[in-house]
Amino acid sequence: MTFVSLYKAITIGGAFFLFASLAVVAAAFFYLFCPETQGRPLEEIEEVFSQGWRERRRTSTVEMPVSGGGKARGAMMA
Repeated sequence: MTFVSLYKAITIGGAFFLFASLAVVAAAFFYLFCPETQGRPLEEIEEVFSQGWRERRRTSTVEMPVSGGGKARGAMMA
């Protein structure tokens, strides 16, 4: 329903451009403001998300070591 209303108001090309730009903005937001949670324990994830996003950007994060004896990801897959 939204697409039909939009393309009548701003043409089909304009509607696709609007949706594409919203997708790019959303991807940039998630890349910049959402922390990586893979490989972290639930307690640490809860602590990260309990703080505000401004506070998370001010504090430095400690990188979690990768399990697997320190091997590179490509070496483990070979």
